[in-house]
Amino acid sequence: EAMGYGGDVRWHDEIYLTDAGELLTLLKKVPDGAEHVLLVGHNPGIEGLASGLCGGQPEEVFVRMPTGTLAFVELDISQWSALRWGGGQLKLLISPKSLK
Repeated sequence: EAMGYGGDVRWHDEIYLTDAGELLTLLKKVPDGAEHVLLVGHNPGIEGLASGLCGGQPEEVFVRMPTGTLAFVELDISQWSALRWGGGQLKLLISPKSLK
């Protein structure tokens, strides 16, 4: 509210400590009208999701995300249900350390 954002915000408590596979399943349920999603969660699930989307395997983390890191992943999909492992491209990775 303080930022003046008028879009849809949804809270899912199950994101907190879930694994990459469950996060992928959750993203596949995003309504197709949504062009962007900001997913805030915790490791190891978030690192696994970013790694899996960007061409690796969720269990073989190569996108390291220390606390407070933001990963921008571009997806070439027209429907969220079409989301799959390896379907994204890492465009930007910003860690708190890089902002100093």
